[in-house]
Amino acid sequence: MKWDLKELRAYVQQLFGEEQLHTVNQCLRTIGDRREFSRYHFREAKGLMEGVLQGRKDYELIAAQLGAFDTDERQFSTARFQAYAHTVACVQSMHAVVDNMVYFAYYVLGFNQNPDTCIENERGITWCNVRKKLSAGPIKDGLSTLLHDPGFTYLRYGRDSGNFRKKDNKSLSTR
Repeated sequence: MKWDLKELRAYVQQLFGEEQLHTVNQCLRTIGDRREFSRYHFREAKGLMEGVLQGRKDYELIAAQLGAFDTDERQFSTARFQAYAHTVACVQSMHAVVDNMVYFAYYVLGFNQNPDTCIENERGITWCNVRKKLSAGPIKDGLSTLLHDPGFTYLRYGRDSGNFRKKDNKSLSTR
């Protein structure tokens, strides 16, 4: 589904006012930022590992991991750690895009201005809570398809695997 954002913004302003339009624009900006953060961190992680492996052949990769080609004693482990940090940031940003899309749907539909659909605590604006308030249609179907896609499930568990406090390893945003 492709949206005409200019038209959408005009409808939001007309139906819900300037303040709501400001909130919707913040959601859109955050989605765009998180997408760019994901791209940035992916490129950084990839570049770090390519740099340290320096085009080595497959049979040389184990030797590279053991430091055989390092110019200092921690070159590979430092690059690996930095690439890992960028990978975690990439996954978190990718997941945040979906979380922010739920916020976007909530505000663009004016749910916060209707007592029947308003969620008092902003932390309660999750897919689980918003989907209960959405009417059947393309927005609900599109978000549902995205959140139940096997790639997203993998992404959710990748993000949650680093959270040692979670016992059931399920995403907070899809409960």
